[in-house]
Amino acid sequence: MNAVSDEEACPLGKLAEYPYTDIECQFYLGTTAYRAGVYEVAAAHWMQVLLSDDGSEAAVETKTIARGTIAFLKYHGYGVSEDKASAVRDWLVNAKLGDIASRRQLGYVFEDPNYSEYDPVTGLAWYKSILVNHPDRDALSENDQESYDLAVEGIEKLESELSKQQIRSAELLSVELPSTK
Repeated sequence: MNAVSDEEACPLGKLAEYPYTDIECQFYLGTTAYRAGVYEVAAAHWMQVLLSDDGSEAAVETKTIARGTIAFLKYHGYGVSEDKASAVRDWLVNAKLGDIASRRQLGYVFEDPNYSEYDPVTGLAWYKSILVNHPDRDALSENDQESYDLAVEGIEKLESELSKQQIRSAELLSVELPSTK
């Protein structure tokens, strides 16, 4: 059995302050299930987040994260039926909302030869769109900095595999993708 640090421990006292249907509660329960590898339970909790009628700014951000993580589960078939097309649609919704992690996922997807719409030029464009929209890495949150760094790794990998013409095509496409500004 793995020991859980105080930072990762479930704050049951805090959760007791919220109704079970509260999106913070549902999101945290989903995250806890995900960390435990119980993906179908994580997906169920995160779906409850998406079904919430809370439209506050904080709720929109939480819903975006939940949609992105459910998309990850769907793309890989973890705890839910594999549905790569649906996952990509969810990440596209999030990308239009400015979610950096979803842009990075789209970069990964399009460079994945197992994806039916495999297109490394489009993958490179999604990675580069992060840098286009967020040129100052240090201004990002810690999580977004991680996605930024992974996008830079993806850019380096793809640029080493693509021709100069393909790279230029990706650069042009990266500024045409939905802006996050």
